[in-house]
Amino acid sequence: MDYDAWYRTEYPKVLAAVTVVCQVSSSRVEDATTDAFVKAYERWDRVSDMDSPTGWVTKVAINKARRSFRRAGRLAELLNGERIALVFSDSYANVELVNALGELSYRQRRALILHHIEGLTQAEVAKDLDVAPGTASATLSQARKKLRIELEPSTELTP
Repeated sequence: MDYDAWYRTEYPKVLAAVTVVCQVSSSRVEDATTDAFVKAYERWDRVSDMDSPTGWVTKVAINKARRSFRRAGRLAELLNGERIALVFSDSYANVELVNALGELSYRQRRALILHHIEGLTQAEVAKDLDVAPGTASATLSQARKKLRIELEPSTELTP
């Protein structure tokens, strides 16, 4: 796999995922994502052989972003669900989906990203979130249920 081609294809997706998890569109998120790709480049001989290089770089970027916000004293804002407008290209994210993800708790967003984007098993999600496997399973189930409700087309008729 060619790093340059992979980078061009995956960078926007990883940036969107990190932005959704952190619920902040900022230079800190962009810096963390770029740093993660630099780390992947430095270790490309090993990273390219992984089952999911994109999953690996996403996890590294999320962890870097979280450390950055923690250092800046902004982790409390993230965990309390501060709502900041997210801007995505239509080709990378559906605006309704992004808005619905914004209604989830931090843990629910993180669990969905880990499981559905990074491809982690429920047991791995539980370990990453530092919760029991049953809690991770329940968190994923609750998050998916809330997304279904948020994304369900309205049945109300307007005149």
